[in-house]
Amino acid sequence: QSWLAGFVKGLVASMVVVPLLSWTEDDKGSVGEMSRIGVGGFDRVDNVLLELIIAVALRDEPRSAVQAVLPVLIGATRPPTLSLTTRGFAPFPFYKLAGLSDAPSRATNALAAAILRQLGVREEKVQDVLRRSVKQVVNLVLQNQGVHAVEWGDVDVLVAECGTRVLKTVLQEMRRLRSDPSYFEQGTPMGSEVLEWLQETNLHSYTPIFVHHHLDSLEYVAGLEKANLLQLFDEHEELYPRSGRKGAMGGELAKLQKAHRKLLCKTPARFYGWVLPRPDERTRPLSERLENYRD
Repeated sequence: QSWLAGFVKGLVASMVVVPLLSWTEDDKGSVGEMSRIGVGGFDRVDNVLLELIIAVALRDEPRSAVQAVLPVLIGATRPPTLSLTTRGFAPFPFYKLAGLSDAPSRATNALAAAILRQLGVREEKVQDVLRRSVKQVVNLVLQNQGVHAVEWGDVDVLVAECGTRVLKTVLQEMRRLRSDPSYFEQGTPMGSEVLEWLQETNLHSYTPIFVHHHLDSLEYVAGLEKANLLQLFDEHEELYPRSGRKGAMGGELAKLQKAHRKLLCKTPARFYGWVLPRPDERTRPLSERLENYRD
């Protein structure tokens, strides 16, 4: 497997991309090297710039796994001193960013565009990528709050802090995704059945509340107690103030309770002339339902 194939495979499967952006005093480092692009017509495929271009493009794609870019900003290495016994870092030289090229790196952008097309990114987005200058790409990444190496005197402390920040960002993005109705419908096995049931019972306005509480299975919904239904109703009233619990059978609470009862006993089954209540098939555990499908 080539380096490029492994790099792209890892990038598209990542929720948080953590680029190390460094610039030393002699214009070395991952960003410092980019300052040579455009000088006297010089151009080449810059691997770090390629990573940044693809990461920003995928972050903005609605179906992409990439949800955030968390840069680590590193200045020149500072050797140990009398007051600082461990190796640390100088501040990242933001003032040098003005020296980056205002023109695209045609070699890097062309390779990035080819990769993004293979990943199914829209052509309109690909054309935007082709037009972005080196400076624009770096500035897009720096719009994200990152980790400043200068704030952590010791290298080992910096590594630990980066790990903590990455995990924190992942947890934030996971909470955000789980609160998204589209993820609720497509990212959970039976979330779409809950949304269907809310539509069938004219309770679709409860969707954000069910998503918030991760009620992504009608098995869970069927097991709700009276107190749970009251809580859902109270939250619904906060979102959509109406006549409160008054109005008995005609009110929102009565509608929710009735739908819940029908969910437990929806389909009538005839047995020697008697009509026996039977719960909605969708309330059964998925493991039991799958047993009915034998191929």
